[in-house]
Amino acid sequence: MTAVNWKENGILLSVIGILLLLLLAGVEAYIQEFTDSDDVLDIAIQNDAEVDSDENLQADSVLTPEELQLVASIAEQFRSKEPRPGAAGWKVARSEFPQASPGLWLDVAKRLYETEHYDISRMIYEGLLNATTNQRTFEVIEKHRETALFQLARIYSQDGRPAEAIKNYRAVLKTNPNHQVTLINLGLVLNQEKRYPEAVEVLNLAVGTNSGSQKAKALAAKGDALMAMQDYVGAQAAFEQSILYRPQHASTFRKLAETKVANHRDSADVLK
Repeated sequence: MTAVNWKENGILLSVIGILLLLLLAGVEAYIQEFTDSDDVLDIAIQNDAEVDSDENLQADSVLTPEELQLVASIAEQFRSKEPRPGAAGWKVARSEFPQASPGLWLDVAKRLYETEHYDISRMIYEGLLNATTNQRTFEVIEKHRETALFQLARIYSQDGRPAEAIKNYRAVLKTNPNHQVTLINLGLVLNQEKRYPEAVEVLNLAVGTNSGSQKAKALAAKGDALMAMQDYVGAQAAFEQSILYRPQHASTFRKLAETKVANHRDSADVLK
């Protein structure tokens, strides 16, 4: 081998050595980012939010163009001049629009909910659910009771009324026990209320009835509950499973890193 070849090979080996050092430094920094306890524990974990709606719970009524125009008119009037809340407001609203059918009121409530007029939407849902004197209204509401209860639960949750939200979610599950979105939302609210064993029970059902990103969401919420219960091994398993269905969800990766730190601490305590 000539001197030139030795020189060329020496340069090549030097370059490879530098690249390997850079690669190792990068890997070490990556590991440090996800396992250093101070960094991980200081991170504000962003939990999943409740799901707003589900196609299985939407009203299936088909409105005529005239009815759609009336829905828009009622909704717009409510936005510009909000009525009195509660039963009194509902009574006034019904008297001002006597031509509006129960099914149409459901569409009004849904539209107002979507535009974040939660107080008015809640008033309508509560009024419809309590309207048992009129047989026609009762029949329509019974047909769409799950929709009204679900949306009302969402509103209660946003209003900071978790007990009523839980009550309404459970009412939906009473007639539709395997409803995916309701199970997830109920588990999330129970987590917020620190009722972790109940949350795990509900979220186990949610994991069994969901797929894809919804399954990932249920698993992540289950991991949150187990982490709060200091079941770090179970939490780690839940987060790892969640990532399989939602592989680019940064928050779940952060939570997984936190559980690994907690598991490492447990092991160190045992070794002591």
